[in-house]
Amino acid sequence: THSCNNEVADSTSNECSSDIDCRQGLCSNGVCTEAQTIGITDFGEQVILEMNRLGMLVDISHVSSTAMLRALEITKAPVIFSHSSAYGLCPTGRNAPDNVLLKLKQNKGI
Repeated sequence: THSCNNEVADSTSNECSSDIDCRQGLCSNGVCTEAQTIGITDFGEQVILEMNRLGMLVDISHVSSTAMLRALEITKAPVIFSHSSAYGLCPTGRNAPDNVLLKLKQNKGI
C-alpha cells in the first residue's frame, strides 16, 4: 500500500496507474478521482485474522487512516507501525493521526 491500493487495504495515497487501482472513481492523470475510503477489504479482514492466528504482527504503515482504524477494530493482537510517525509531528498522509494513535495505545501496539 505504499503508493496504491492492493487486495488487502487502501493506500494513504490516491495515486493510480489504471482504473483498477481505484476502488471508487476512475484513474485520471495518475490520481483516483474519488477518495479511497473502503479501508480494509473483506479479504483483508481474513488476512488480518489469519496473521493473528499465526502469531504474525500486522503492520499498518502507509495504509489510509480508515484502514488503520479498521485494522485496529479487526485485530485480536497488537499491531505495529514499522515506519510511520505521528501526523501531529509531521503532517503527511502516511503518518498516523492522533485518533489512530489513541486506538494504538488501547491495542498495546507499537
